[in-house]
Amino acid sequence: MASSSEPKDWQSYPQNLSSITSYDHEYDLRSYSTQLRDDSIRLFIDPTDSVNLKTVHIGEKANEALVESRLQLEDYLQNLDLDDGLHIILIPQQGSWGRLVIDERSIKQTLTRLEVFPRFLDILRSFGQRVGFEDDSAGGVFLRNNEERCTHEASYLVKLVEEHGRIESTEPWSIRQMGVYHRKSGESGNAFIILNPSRSFLRRLKYMQEDPDRISPGAKSRAQLTKVIESQEPSFSLDDIRIEDAQEIQVLQDKCQQLAHVLDLNCELLRQLRKHLDRISASRSCAESLVSLLSESTIHVKRADRLLKRLDGTIALTQKILDFRCLASLQHSSGSMEKLARLTRDDNLMMKELTEKAARDTDAMRWITFLTLIYLPASFVATMMGMNYISVRTVNGGFSINFAGEFWIFFFLTGVLLVITLITYYIYIRRARLRGTCDSKSRKIGKEESVSTQ
Repeated sequence: MASSSEPKDWQSYPQNLSSITSYDHEYDLRSYSTQLRDDSIRLFIDPTDSVNLKTVHIGEKANEALVESRLQLEDYLQNLDLDDGLHIILIPQQGSWGRLVIDERSIKQTLTRLEVFPRFLDILRSFGQRVGFEDDSAGGVFLRNNEERCTHEASYLVKLVEEHGRIESTEPWSIRQMGVYHRKSGESGNAFIILNPSRSFLRRLKYMQEDPDRISPGAKSRAQLTKVIESQEPSFSLDDIRIEDAQEIQVLQDKCQQLAHVLDLNCELLRQLRKHLDRISASRSCAESLVSLLSESTIHVKRADRLLKRLDGTIALTQKILDFRCLASLQHSSGSMEKLARLTRDDNLMMKELTEKAARDTDAMRWITFLTLIYLPASFVATMMGMNYISVRTVNGGFSINFAGEFWIFFFLTGVLLVITLITYYIYIRRARLRGTCDSKSRKIGKEESVSTQ
């Protein structure tokens, strides 16, 4: 049923749905309202910022419009006829992990006008700013049929692989997600809310707008899912990979596991949509398209599983190679240690020989010292006697010792030279001590300056 009135009581969404249908018996509307209010800063732009939406209507003819203010959005919602053709509301995102370019007031007005069931909020909360570790495991499909109002609702989160365009990254692909809400009312009324539409989906939508007569009620969903399946093909291009170490292979395996999980989520999504279409008696072509997409997704899942098995084998082979290299390194290290031990043993033998020679030299020096003790006094006496400073004469059966008159010169010169030698030695020792004291003070000052600089 069409309505041209402004969405009423939108501030309390989704609690305001209790006056429209029996949602309050199926869902905890108060809890959903609290969660939406708590996540509003993370999910939506500030009220002072401008919205940036795009609306598409495909009926007798296709037309689209940009919504850049809240007044334009309110006017669009007032004139929205849900039973007339296909209506699409595209809500982009500020970057891959940015906020949706719509404020809390506008999203509540939109969801109230379309009477969106609360489970769509579970899909909505998967977007917005990232506040923790990135998790690509979120997914799911939520369906609801209202026989009394002849409406069928479906909301789901699809995963796709898309080029991110970051030059500094070596991996050109990233996992993206797109949220979809679909409301079918009557025979020809279809309304979609697309969160974070992908570039490939927008190209497909533009192509569909060029020939609206060929668009069936299920073609929109098929276009979304077809682009998801097609976008996953390039992610298997692994021809030029060079496996250098086990760490790089582990990172590659983690990416493949993420991709396999995304494919499993999409396969489950297709199965649930197929059951949903069977319940609402959709066209045969739509069901066949979903079967074809499910078959393609299943093939991709099998390819991912095979790739993971090959990676397991590669990891095992790489680990064995690393083990062999470690063993070879250990053997090389053992050989080097053996050589060092041999050299150490040779050094010890050489030191032993040197010690024995030193001991023999010590014995020789001991004998030389002993002989010197005898030789030096005798040599001194012989020198003195040979210089005639001392003469011994025999007188009347005895002997007398006579000292030469110049003998005192010998003692005088010896004493002077001894004093000069002692003074020179004292001066040398004193200067050496002063020099050592100055050097230690300069080193201490340098250390203090370096510590203060640090």
